[in-house]
Amino acid sequence: MSRPQSVFEWLERPLGQTLLSAETEIAARCLGQIFGYQAIQVGRWGSADQFSRSSRTRRYTVLSSQAGDGVDLVSPANALALASDSVDAVILPHTLETEADPHEVLREVERVLSGEGHLLVFSFSPNSLWGIRHRLSNGRFPPGINRFVSEHRLRDWLRLLGFEVLSVTGYCAGPPSSAPAWMRDSELNKPTGHGVLKLMAGAFCLLACKRVFTATRIMPGQTRKPRVLAGLAEPSTRNST
Repeated sequence: MSRPQSVFEWLERPLGQTLLSAETEIAARCLGQIFGYQAIQVGRWGSADQFSRSSRTRRYTVLSSQAGDGVDLVSPANALALASDSVDAVILPHTLETEADPHEVLREVERVLSGEGHLLVFSFSPNSLWGIRHRLSNGRFPPGINRFVSEHRLRDWLRLLGFEVLSVTGYCAGPPSSAPAWMRDSELNKPTGHGVLKLMAGAFCLLACKRVFTATRIMPGQTRKPRVLAGLAEPSTRNST
């Protein structure tokens, strides 16, 4: 069998289908709990409705830097053609691994997400058998994936941007090879949120929420009145003699 020339061709192969099956299951769990008006998927991945079929938002838009099957809006990932605070959910299906500046992409995601909006990120794990194969193939596995972004690094980036990580699910702990069908369908490749299989996972999905923190403004010259515990009277002022 010839080497796939693009990640879309690779996703149609048995190993790619194993990956997509796990990701579709995870997306159904996460997106089924997210409501609102607009969800945006940044980057093509799988079929045109790979994840949109699980969305509970009123609209689901696939955005990509290049036109293609299932793409609704053409826009670069690091300069999204969207208004600030206008989106309820953003899905990044391995998008950070194909962009030159993944942190800039996350900054754009933070800009367009509304307060308490959700972010779903799919990423390959560099500390796995998949990561080893990626390095041994000089970055040509899977095709089109420039780098693997670790969970630790992703958490750091999101914390700086004010996100709270809600959950991380690992999947595809099996060998990244043309294994027999029974091995591809084994429990090794099923989604899991804990245990040894999560540590071995070749990829992970991180669900985060954009938190909005408000501060009470104190005008110049304004002082706060000391709090009084409920049920206790404020002490009276006594004049000393």
